[in-house]
Amino acid sequence: MDASYNLRQSPASFNFIEFLVAATTYGADHIIFDLQNGSKKFHGQELEERIHSILIPACKIVGVSFDFTESRGITPGHHMSSVLKAYREKGFIRKLISKTKGSDRFTVTIRHYHRHPERNTGDEWRVFAKKIGARVIEDYYDEPIDLAERFSIYAGAEMNYFGQNGPLSLCLFSDYPYTAYIKPVGRWETYHKEHGWYNEQLPWANENQKIIWTETSPTY
Repeated sequence: MDASYNLRQSPASFNFIEFLVAATTYGADHIIFDLQNGSKKFHGQELEERIHSILIPACKIVGVSFDFTESRGITPGHHMSSVLKAYREKGFIRKLISKTKGSDRFTVTIRHYHRHPERNTGDEWRVFAKKIGARVIEDYYDEPIDLAERFSIYAGAEMNYFGQNGPLSLCLFSDYPYTAYIKPVGRWETYHKEHGWYNEQLPWANENQKIIWTETSPTY
């Protein structure tokens, strides 16, 4: 079954993971990237880098084929609401599984990006990481890392700590541990409410997976 990701309507970002999980839950095994009418949000070199660092590697992690052509097939959407809808209809989601596992006990993922800087992780996250002896995974734009390698590190950790960042999605749709701090304020409160996920845990989360809806950062 084909599923189309129209890059004019959907961003070349980690939102693709939400699309991919929803699509494969419905049975898709081939992804169409439609660039016929240009792209949304990202362009030029940044678009190319995101395609090759997020979109294509995510397809390889899941094990689906892909190509770049005109849209066809299902289009489940690229927000959490799409995955929640698939879960309600199917009774499960197709989870992400890493082929390998790293050896770091704890990880702390840093966000340092010019879009929506209110979501960035401050210096207190590095202090927290140092106190617990965590591996700090820098923002991709500061220290590029292969998506499969990043996922492998998360898969082997006892706990992974996140703010409100894209890489969190790798754990949200897997069985690997996470503690994520999400600030339910302003536009993000509206966004989460609109997409059916606000001030609660995900229905498929296990005992080692937790969202903390707060404006504070992790402490030790």
